[in-house]
Amino acid sequence: MKSFPDVEIPYNVQPFNISNIEHVRNLMDHIQTMDGVILIDAPGSLSQKGLIPLFVSTDYFVCPYQFEQTSIKSTVTFVLFVRKLKEKVERMKSEIFFVVNRHDKRVGKKEELDRWSKTEKGFSNYGHVTPRIEQAMNMQRYNTLSLIANQDEIVGPAFDYIYNAIFKNKSEK
Repeated sequence: MKSFPDVEIPYNVQPFNISNIEHVRNLMDHIQTMDGVILIDAPGSLSQKGLIPLFVSTDYFVCPYQFEQTSIKSTVTFVLFVRKLKEKVERMKSEIFFVVNRHDKRVGKKEELDRWSKTEKGFSNYGHVTPRIEQAMNMQRYNTLSLIANQDEIVGPAFDYIYNAIFKNKSEK
């Protein structure tokens, strides 16, 4: 494994098992008292035990999906789950950012392009639809400390959209 001795790591990664619901509640209570931005990479399956207390305390979800049927159906299932949870837990005020990931703009017949546009319009009724992240060879190369050449151009519009929606809203309140 290659080491980066002169690089200061700008964040901490903390693994956490969400199978113990009480531990998740305690973690989320603790996070609520912390300053800064906390990112949690949750499992892609809604069957995990600790997701409800995790989701209830979440301010924002970033929900990546692709323009393929299985991914869209899973995203719809996620949206319905969050919507139902919000109905049951009045204090839950989270917002969702939908991010089309690995989009190949060279692909798609007219009916597919229309369907994808309708998908984004439908998701916009439940949250924010960011600019698409395009499929590119440079996105398959990565490190966890910085972006590689041209990646900022690819992810920048989506990330800037999310950042501005969150932090501009806070500064305007």
